[in-house]
Amino acid sequence: EQILGTKNITNTTNNADVKVAGVSSYYEGHSLETAGVAIDGVLTSGEGSDVAIRTAANTQPAEIVIDLGSSYAPKAFEKVIIGYSNPRTYAADTTVSFSADNETYEVVAENTGYECKKDNAGTADFNGVALDKIADYTANSVRYVKISLKNGANGYGYVINEIGVILNVDVEDAPIATDKTPVDAPEIQSKEYTGEALTADIEDTD
Repeated sequence: EQILGTKNITNTTNNADVKVAGVSSYYEGHSLETAGVAIDGVLTSGEGSDVAIRTAANTQPAEIVIDLGSSYAPKAFEKVIIGYSNPRTYAADTTVSFSADNETYEVVAENTGYECKKDNAGTADFNGVALDKIADYTANSVRYVKISLKNGANGYGYVINEIGVILNVDVEDAPIATDKTPVDAPEIQSKEYTGEALTADIEDTD
């Protein structure tokens, strides 16, 4: 429900500017161009490039970076949801990091011990990762979300059917943030009016 809901900022229905900016590796037939299927809000089982991101086998950890398209206030973020549909290609441990500039990342959540309960039947099974370290995030804004996956059931790589970054408000109401540091307004020096007339020399151009 949250994947499809109005608080999912990585659902392209809610946020036309969101995109998958990078994946650390790809299984044959998958690419950055096809990765957008994991943020389309469509809950479909399977491993093909038309329904999932699939990373290369024997790569630990795997990382996915999502560009939200704009910068948002950290206080608006609540959780990350990752959808799997295969008990052989999921990650037991997940780390979520936020960044304002795609260079400096800070960990905002760590989740361990997840088990996928679906086997390519119906919609995906979801691992909900609460952002329990968001209070420690020091930047003024969030634009990039990095999801790090490790400790899979075997060496097949990871198949991610859907990713949701859930806010505590509707996406259309999400507060836009800026990393600009406010500066104090300059002090204005006032002078007492003495009653004297003010005159100015105006050059005659005729």
